[in-house]
Amino acid sequence: MSALLLYPHGTLTGYTAHGCRNECCRAAKRAYQAAWTRRNREQGREPNEHGLSGYKNYGCRCRACRDANAAASRHARCLP
Repeated sequence: MSALLLYPHGTLTGYTAHGCRNECCRAAKRAYQAAWTRRNREQGREPNEHGLSGYKNYGCRCRACRDANAAASRHARCLP
């Protein structure tokens, strides 16, 4: 008989370590990511690489980050 591995749903561990994509685990991941992003912005951290992730995760509004965000937005809307 195999051992049954239980993990708590609604946790970051459930999402990351166990790959659970249940809505409560996804909500825990979103909450963690939002807090991480908020801390980076409040502390004024600079992104390792400027571009779309710098715009979204660090709140950087330099030309490279703004251009990358605009390009991603155009792509999402299927515009040239």
